[in-house]
Amino acid sequence: MAPKNPLSLWQSLSYAMPTMAIYFLFGPLFILQGIYSKYFGMALTTIAVVLFFANLLDAVTDPVVGYISDRYYRRTGKRKPFILIGALLFLISSYFLYMPPASVTALYFFGWYVTATLMLKVFDIPHIAWPTEITCCPQERNKLYSLRFVLVFFGSLLFYAMTQLPFFDSTEITPRTLKWCIFVGGLLLLPTLLSCIKWVPSNEVTNNDEVDNKFKRCSLVQVIFSNKPFLLFLLAIVLVGSGVSVWTSLIFIYTDSYLDLGAQFARIYIVSNLASMGALCVWYKAANHFGNIKATLVSVSVATFGLFYTGLVMPASNAAFSLSLAVILVNVGSATFASMAASLLSHIVDYGTWKFSADHAATYFSIYTMMLKVNFALGSAIGLGIAGWYGFEPSSTLGQSLDAIFGLRLAISWLPFCIAVAGLVVIGFFSINSRRHAIILKRLNERAARTATAT
Repeated sequence: MAPKNPLSLWQSLSYAMPTMAIYFLFGPLFILQGIYSKYFGMALTTIAVVLFFANLLDAVTDPVVGYISDRYYRRTGKRKPFILIGALLFLISSYFLYMPPASVTALYFFGWYVTATLMLKVFDIPHIAWPTEITCCPQERNKLYSLRFVLVFFGSLLFYAMTQLPFFDSTEITPRTLKWCIFVGGLLLLPTLLSCIKWVPSNEVTNNDEVDNKFKRCSLVQVIFSNKPFLLFLLAIVLVGSGVSVWTSLIFIYTDSYLDLGAQFARIYIVSNLASMGALCVWYKAANHFGNIKATLVSVSVATFGLFYTGLVMPASNAAFSLSLAVILVNVGSATFASMAASLLSHIVDYGTWKFSADHAATYFSIYTMMLKVNFALGSAIGLGIAGWYGFEPSSTLGQSLDAIFGLRLAISWLPFCIAVAGLVVIGFFSINSRRHAIILKRLNERAARTATAT
């Protein structure tokens, strides 16, 4: 079981701080295709093939990393070696990925992209699973996950804010920008990673042979498919996540090509990210007071209303304000839902530990992160496909037909709204509330006491 002593504020911050540097370094991954094409002459078709196979491999390896991390944890009670090695190797692989030679090849791009994303998950999966083992207190877990997601957003904001500094020739993201990203990211990562490794406590596992034997008697397939709360959780993640992903895939096109507000897109997103960070700072307190399930329902409701409201925004003098409100609602709801989802999953991990007599935290979280990637791929395909089917052309200078505009609004608003509402209904069926989670923790503590006595 996790240590019973409450975490200090410094320990909680030390847990979350490395994510700021990691997601600062993560920022350029989304725009690498433009950098490699514009500045290094790589064909877009080549880049598309590389990213397709790299992302396919990336999704498949998530459960593998979770499985290996869990096996190591069951023997040692530690996640720190994965977190340390993953973060340092992510920094090194980012250096080669963001600063390629002038004559870069597709094989070079593929190799370092796969290495960087693999090392990112070697850090990220054990790190997001860690709070389930360093504290039993649901309130402290809520705080840890809220801090983690606040600093994830803050790290991303730091990267985009760095591009606006006056010593750059322009605000465009160039190879020189990525060079500075590596330098600044390293300065942020090393001290925060050291603080995390030094000050955040590890769990202590005893009777390792008994734990490992219990693990061997319980297959991974059984652990996943016999855990009904986990399957219900995944269904909710698929519905809510794919609905928001459809919206995300089209929001820039909606802003730029339909509302003609492309010049204000970056500012709208900076404001919405700041609003999301502010919401995360206080949302865990609401979860502690009302319970995680109710807080999750409110989070998804906020995002769902934002999805619906987006379809009501049309070209007008007040379109910028209305769009900003819609984006803030969706992003705040999505950010707080992500934090609450991690806390809910930590409760499901405790249920799985009680039922199967072995901790599979990283495996559960790795499947969760894999489904987030599937949601994004599925949502992007659905959104872009529907808008294209109705004939919406972002590059058209002759205006859009009524059918094309209807298809765009259907894809970005009405359809995601219906999908998210279905996810909201599924969340309402979650059974592991605060009272039942307390019972699970009590039984786990009783089992740990019996094991300690026998030992």
